[in-house]
Amino acid sequence: MLNYILCIIDAAICIAIALRIIFFCKRGSQYKRCISWLAATMAVFYGNFPLLWFYNHYVLREWPVMITNIITCVLIYRTRGNVAHLLRRAD
Repeated sequence: MLNYILCIIDAAICIAIALRIIFFCKRGSQYKRCISWLAATMAVFYGNFPLLWFYNHYVLREWPVMITNIITCVLIYRTRGNVAHLLRRAD
């Protein structure tokens, strides 16, 4: 039962990540092809988990997966969905 609840929470986190990346509006920023492909790949990757859960094929195996998804979600929302800011160097 606990594993089922954790799978629901993890699927919700993945939905939040995918939607934030999908609805990112760049507002005058320069287009970067590699970053765009990375963002699209991340949106598809994280959008896949809720579908797997919906069709009963996703089982949360370990805690580090959920912790990594939580950290990724926090970082994506902190950068307002801008994947390029995740890769930016801190000078």
